[in-house]
Amino acid sequence: MNGLNQKILASDNYVYFVDFILFALLSYWSWLFFWQSFLEGEIMWVPTKLPWWIDRLSMFIGAASNPFADPFQYRVHRLAKKVEAGVDFIQTQCIYDMKRFKEFMKQIVDMGLHEKCKILAGVTPL
Repeated sequence: MNGLNQKILASDNYVYFVDFILFALLSYWSWLFFWQSFLEGEIMWVPTKLPWWIDRLSMFIGAASNPFADPFQYRVHRLAKKVEAGVDFIQTQCIYDMKRFKEFMKQIVDMGLHEKCKILAGVTPL
């Protein structure tokens, strides 16, 4: 999202952000779907009669994590920021190094992040 002009308010009093970082974006989406309002307080318009298969603004907010990128010690702290911003789940990159992934998951459990969001381990056919 870096370098793009983002209009994040619904009214004419919008603000442009040149660098809208990931954690701010996750926080904004969490706010939007939990409170059903924009940052300036304007309530979202949601149709009162939705099709039966659509729950009012039901959506899971997710993010990605690469447990194999360097510096390795920083990976879990970056994931913790995403969880703090309000993600419901984390999808990891495909796992090829099980030993390193086990260490990554141990750090997640030690910080208690596995209780705050779902962790989806990336798998792929070989």
